[in-house]
Amino acid sequence: MPNAAVGSGNTVTRWQYIVVAVVIVVVTSIVAANLNSDITFTAVEGITAFAILFVLSTAVERVVEFVKLILDIVLAWFNKPDTSKSRKIEALTMVRTLSATAASSDATANAAKDAKTASTELLLISSAVAFGLSIMLISYCKFSLLAAIGFTDGDEWIGFTVTAFAIMGGSTGVHEILGRIQKQTTT
Repeated sequence: MPNAAVGSGNTVTRWQYIVVAVVIVVVTSIVAANLNSDITFTAVEGITAFAILFVLSTAVERVVEFVKLILDIVLAWFNKPDTSKSRKIEALTMVRTLSATAASSDATANAAKDAKTASTELLLISSAVAFGLSIMLISYCKFSLLAAIGFTDGDEWIGFTVTAFAIMGGSTGVHEILGRIQKQTTT
């Protein structure tokens, strides 16, 4: 994956990252569909369902944070074999340097755009990894947030997918949902 020149202001996410993200989602979904687990799901009610969701989302969030660090190093290796810096780190360094030396605002703006694009590419891959981990974990445990709140009609994979998206959102989002639910029940 050749790297666009840092500082060029390239804001287009490279197609290779989109392809890799789609491949990750497809492969992990196939693996998830073929996981055979002896675990039987016991429906839970109320706050217990959200507690399970919170624990699972925290676990996935921690793994994805670790994967992001590794991806940044791996992507740097693929993009520029002559340096240990990723495109994101290189662009952020250029932004700081140009800002400190009061260089042209166009060059600073272009470097900032590069940093944002590189962050988007990393987010794309890490989101695909988060979804993949979530869908495999959910299908193995056979835990569906929709089933936990009483929606049992329809295909179980719809529930698994909705739950996987909730988990990949991270523990902060689940915590906010819990706070809103508690606020509504106390008023």
